[in-house]
Amino acid sequence: QQHQGHGDHVDAEEAVAQQAVMNRQLQQSLLQIRTIPFSNYAERYYRIARQVAEDMDKKAQLDIQGLDVEIDRNILEKINPPLEHMLRNAIAHGIEAPVERQQAGKPEAGQVSIQLRQESNEVIITVSDDGRGLDLPRIRTEAQRLGLIQQDEVLDEDKIISLIFKQGLSTTDTVSDIAGRGIGLDVVKNEISLLGGRISVNSVPGQGTAFTIHLPLSLSVTQTFMVKT
Repeated sequence: QQHQGHGDHVDAEEAVAQQAVMNRQLQQSLLQIRTIPFSNYAERYYRIARQVAEDMDKKAQLDIQGLDVEIDRNILEKINPPLEHMLRNAIAHGIEAPVERQQAGKPEAGQVSIQLRQESNEVIITVSDDGRGLDLPRIRTEAQRLGLIQQDEVLDEDKIISLIFKQGLSTTDTVSDIAGRGIGLDVVKNEISLLGGRISVNSVPGQGTAFTIHLPLSLSVTQTFMVKT
């Protein structure tokens, strides 16, 4: 009888192992149903880039890399408005007018790129341009005007750059429908935070700006391990 019990135990273990394999396969299949390649949205971004450049009498080329990266459908839909906003910004604020670019020894057409890559369970999206870079003195002045910082506050470059995510801060002379569309970078940052992601900026005056977004690959599956004593 003891022997019989041992056999049952082995059978049960095997059944549990099989169950685990099936669960994993099911999970993978479900994720595949939920995820779509970024290329599904690509045409939309190319169209926006063309439109904004045309509206602002600028020349800009958009290059998208990582079109085959698969992202959770829900995340893609939610990250879409912030990405569109950043793309408009890159062309409206980042890229200089053709004459200005020529004077700076740059090709007439600005280069804007959206790069996607997957690292472990994150998607990293970089939106970059080879434009004029962030105007740090101007951002500082604006932030002081809004009372976000003190007049004589000592801030390093990163601190000043982070001010662009504060509500109400804008460094455009003209409030154009193109760049804003009613959302500022504060909203972009909030949207990304709500998805469990983060955003950072890197900018070199006269050379360009890059925004990097880290997002979880999926909202739907979280592996958890609970221990109770």
